[in-house]
Amino acid sequence: MPPIVAPMLEPLRRQVHQATVRLHEDGLADPYRGVLTAYDERRRLALARPRGPAVDQLSPERLLVVSGRTGQVVEGGAAPMPVVAAHDRIHDSFPGIGAVVSVDSRYATMWAQAGRPIPCFGAAHAELFAGPVPIAPRVGDEVPAENFFEAAAERVVELFAGEELDPAAVPGCLVHQWGGFVWGSSVEEALRHATSLERIAERAHGTLLLNPAAGALSPATVARHRQLVDRQDPTTASGRRRRPIETTGP
Repeated sequence: MPPIVAPMLEPLRRQVHQATVRLHEDGLADPYRGVLTAYDERRRLALARPRGPAVDQLSPERLLVVSGRTGQVVEGGAAPMPVVAAHDRIHDSFPGIGAVVSVDSRYATMWAQAGRPIPCFGAAHAELFAGPVPIAPRVGDEVPAENFFEAAAERVVELFAGEELDPAAVPGCLVHQWGGFVWGSSVEEALRHATSLERIAERAHGTLLLNPAAGALSPATVARHRQLVDRQDPTTASGRRRRPIETTGP
């Protein structure tokens, strides 16, 4: 029996499917691991990737509709990918998020596995993140497999609360020994942040290879680049909340 497609969700279904394919095509995820979850706030519904099919077997109609009230699948004959539970926790904790992406791309994952935040070395990094890309603590061995992703998301939420980070100014986070999450106000923005995070991670890696003693940008320099991008696109200034600028050494 073919899935029932809720007409009001068809445009969002297409966006999520196209973005999921892009995650694979752009090398940000392998065919089975690329997961982007989008949220319809007005209807309190989420569109999630089902467990099982590879990206080339996925279609807009195969995406699951999940209730934001109960967490139960209301359309679709499969269970969601386990990481969707982490996406839901991040979405519920940070206001203004329309989509969450799991990141297991090459360079971002290297930094996560090394247990290091990504220092802010250049303008492109400063324009997106107000300082280093933070890293949340690893999920301990005492956490059972079925609770791993919820625990990873909880560590992200706790990190942002403890360090008073603004999820609008810092649209992503690594998790030690795993990978990371990025988010955005829309599917398009979340995908763009996932792409940007990988580029930032690669450039930082190359910077330290060329100069292991390279220093991060000063807070004043980071603030200047943020102001420049706001002047080029005034909508970013009105739509982005700020956190105190912080930088770390390499």
